[in-house]
Amino acid sequence: MLLKEIVERIGGTLAPEKGPHLTTEITALVPLDRAKPGTISFLTNSKWLEQAKQAEASAIICSEVHKEIHVPMVIHPNPYWAMAKTAQLFYSRSHHYEGQSELAFIHSTASIHPTVTVYPFAYIGAHTTVGRDSVVMPHTFIGDHSTIGENVQIGPGSSIMEGSRIRNHVIIHGGSTIGADGFGFARGRNDLAKIPQVGRVEIEDHVEVGAGSTIDRATFGATHVRTGVKLDSQVHIGHNADIGEWTMLCGQVGIAGSAKIGKQCVAAGLAGVGNSIEIGDRVTLGPQTGAITDVLQPGTYYGSPPMPAKKWKRRIVVEKQLPEMMQRLKKLEEQLHQLQSQDTAPIRQAAHSTDTSPHNEDYLG
Repeated sequence: MLLKEIVERIGGTLAPEKGPHLTTEITALVPLDRAKPGTISFLTNSKWLEQAKQAEASAIICSEVHKEIHVPMVIHPNPYWAMAKTAQLFYSRSHHYEGQSELAFIHSTASIHPTVTVYPFAYIGAHTTVGRDSVVMPHTFIGDHSTIGENVQIGPGSSIMEGSRIRNHVIIHGGSTIGADGFGFARGRNDLAKIPQVGRVEIEDHVEVGAGSTIDRATFGATHVRTGVKLDSQVHIGHNADIGEWTMLCGQVGIAGSAKIGKQCVAAGLAGVGNSIEIGDRVTLGPQTGAITDVLQPGTYYGSPPMPAKKWKRRIVVEKQLPEMMQRLKKLEEQLHQLQSQDTAPIRQAAHSTDTSPHNEDYLG
């Protein structure tokens, strides 16, 4: 691909704007330490500037012009995003099987587009629809009355339970389960009564579900995963939860039932959101943060309950000082006790020297 074509595709500008480099053939995107002629690299952090100066790439993506860099530069206000879009031009996940295997089970009432790839040992249930250019890999289960859109990739060993609705351009990595029963039980005197989970899961466009993740069906209605949501591996979303557009949930994040997560949020690894808790738009929850109260204002939060990042950092500094502070407090208490003892000594001596016997002439008893 020509360098000028890459610049046009990602919406960047070239520095210098003109010259023979416009028609340079680019064959790959590589990091700075692997750059060579014919490749394009990227500078997403100023700490790598020295390395960029020595790089032999045919072009480097960066946020501004650097006079120290002596190769053509692709300028973009968000170089990390531009790097990702460039990578998509060169690399895409492919599969080597074509057609619909006779070793797969496809129910006679299912509607499978002719362009769909179905690997051996997949199962597609009754009245299920799978759209154009989708891929169903081995040992995948798709339950009855499910709807799978166009260009959906379902990884090996995944389970799409009955009634699930998945729109277009979705990636579901291996071992994931979509639409298993929500965790709903009512406690009786001596037992737990299961609440039937009669709802469904709805996944919108451009969602990616990491390996081993689970999205539970709703008790009633639907569990929603909105457009552009990205789930890391081993993420759990409880019944009736609603995950807003372009939100990212990192590894081992847990979202409890009926929680509502806003748009463009981030939950870092091991963060958790409690039952029926609401998280507003553009909120970031740090690692291991436990949202047991609503967090509605945009910003970065840590701790349990969550608190703004600056406040949490001040708290951590104080907590580290607690052992020394306790020692100083103990010494101050000892000194105060000594001072109090010294102040009361003359009073005690005066009390002992006072004559209150009946022989005193002022005695009125």
